[in-house]
Amino acid sequence: MTPECSTKSAGTVPWQPLLLPLQILSLGSGHPAYNGFSNPPSLVSTPSMPPRWPRQPDRNDPAYRRLDDRMNFAMHVAIFAASNSGLWFFQNLQAQEWPWATWVTLGWGIGLLGHGLFIFAIARYTKSSS
Repeated sequence: MTPECSTKSAGTVPWQPLLLPLQILSLGSGHPAYNGFSNPPSLVSTPSMPPRWPRQPDRNDPAYRRLDDRMNFAMHVAIFAASNSGLWFFQNLQAQEWPWATWVTLGWGIGLLGHGLFIFAIARYTKSSS
């Protein structure tokens, strides 16, 4: 004999109202909550991935240069975060007396701060003549 779970009301679970939007999407026009649109409304708008530049990429274009520099800075931040979390993990794992990860993080953080300062405060994005 197997034990059975008893619930207060048969067929309902506490999180069932959270499933209603997904049920509307999956059932389409057969669902009573469907409002008659040609397609069921989506829960999340889907952007085109990867992002596309609307015209031919050119480093002489100031808008493209600004976007490219900011994307490079975002990659720099992501690599900094991922690498330093790994460095600190191994630093704590080894329990070294000399805190080498502190100096790596400090040096790289200063470089990252300089990169951000240049991108967001110093760089001038004007049309360059070549």
